[in-house]
Amino acid sequence: NAIQNTAWRINSTVLDVTKEVWDAGRSLGKLPLRDDQPLPTKPHDIETNKEARISWSRHAAKVHAANHKAQGKRIAMSQKLWIADKFKNEEEIFFPCVLDWRSRIYYVPTLVNPQADDTGKALLEFAEGKPLGESGGYWLAVHIANLFGIDKCSLDNRVEWVQKNSDTLCMSALDPLNYQAWCNADKPWQALAACIEWNGFMTEGNSFVSHLPIAMDGSNNGLQHFSMMMRDAHSGAAVNLVPAEKPEDIYQRVADRVSLKVEVDMHEGVEEAKLWVGKVTRKICKRPCMTLPYGATQFGMKDQIAQEVQKAAAEGDVIIESEHVHKACLYLAKIIYASIGEVVSAASDAMGWLQETARIIASDNLPVRWTTPTGFPVVQSYRKPQMRKVETIVGGARLRMDIREAEGAKLDKKKQALGISPNTVHSLDASHLMTTVNYCKAIGLESFAMVHDSYAVHACDTDDMNHLIRRAFVDQYSIDVLADYREQIIAQIPAELAAEIPDLPEKGDLEPESIMDSEYFFA
Repeated sequence: NAIQNTAWRINSTVLDVTKEVWDAGRSLGKLPLRDDQPLPTKPHDIETNKEARISWSRHAAKVHAANHKAQGKRIAMSQKLWIADKFKNEEEIFFPCVLDWRSRIYYVPTLVNPQADDTGKALLEFAEGKPLGESGGYWLAVHIANLFGIDKCSLDNRVEWVQKNSDTLCMSALDPLNYQAWCNADKPWQALAACIEWNGFMTEGNSFVSHLPIAMDGSNNGLQHFSMMMRDAHSGAAVNLVPAEKPEDIYQRVADRVSLKVEVDMHEGVEEAKLWVGKVTRKICKRPCMTLPYGATQFGMKDQIAQEVQKAAAEGDVIIESEHVHKACLYLAKIIYASIGEVVSAASDAMGWLQETARIIASDNLPVRWTTPTGFPVVQSYRKPQMRKVETIVGGARLRMDIREAEGAKLDKKKQALGISPNTVHSLDASHLMTTVNYCKAIGLESFAMVHDSYAVHACDTDDMNHLIRRAFVDQYSIDVLADYREQIIAQIPAELAAEIPDLPEKGDLEPESIMDSEYFFA
């Protein structure tokens, strides 16, 4: 209720700039173009010159594909501007929330809400304004650096980067159409909103009244939960559960390990390894690392790597030649999957235990039930659908289809096993979020922008929230969450089935309280 009681308003300055860019048909800040790109001019000898005809067709196909892809983005952008324009004069607007079956929180209205994409978020700000005070300017600077992708260094270095570029940021705020440094940010429209506030801070100092949500993001939050569940200091260090002078980067850790393995394989004559030597980057390893705790398989990682390769090729950077993409990505997915398991081995052990437990329970056609640390009852019950075969004639050809009629009575064992890790960790990160909000509410905070593992309050309240984020996590894991989970499972299944549930993996000695001193746990 505290989250959906947060009062918002439209950021009118960002709205005006967005409308001006949109109405002019420009694409600043990754905004989609209003109109289709024109097809390339046909060569004069297209009818007689086969080579010219093939070249034109290839370029025209790329333009057609780009226009088709942009159509949905254009429609969504037009709808966002309509919504923002409709509510721009309201002093307060509110976003009702719902919980999914794992207790994760979602805002009901679409397109423009605190969980939306870059433009959807940037069009909003807290209705309540608060002076930045003594610490607000510092956290506003950290927020700006994060939006520009300057987030692999210490917090102080992020602030120094903003101070060094202060004049440029202020010019972006004062004349964003001509001074376009904000467009270089990872999240350009939120960066523009932050530049506007930074200019206000530079003008008015600590008394500047800020309306901007300042976000603190978890460091691969899924692996943070699994690492603490297992009390593993090694895995915990990789995801910033352990105090350090600068943030740990698990994606780069994995990329470095993968690169070494590729070098070894190359010297041993592995053909696929030769394709990747010197080309394994943090960016290629990032999505597999992020999605492993949410059930990503080696095959899924192969698709993620292929998407990065194809994206790079579309931007003119050919990492792997198209004819080798499938086998190269299949090879690298296997290496990345194993390397993540080595960097955060205890987390992999916890996921393996959960999957084996889910298989055993599903063998008796029973769902998995557990209660989260905040008392929310969760039931995972993936059932095989009841299908009906249908035959019909379409265009003179006989077509056979399987139509889903209803949910069946039999559990899908494979889905039960694949789904248990992501669903468990989602229920735990939801509990952490809820507890944090309750703790913040208890000390008088009223405005919240929450996106699963990204928590935001006013800049002047960030110090308090940072402390309470950590306190909520420590309190959640002050008990043995995985042991409690196992006891819950055993209590609800027959004794003969309970006897098959494996013992818990061996835990480490990481103390939850250490997180209180970890500056980069959420940062």
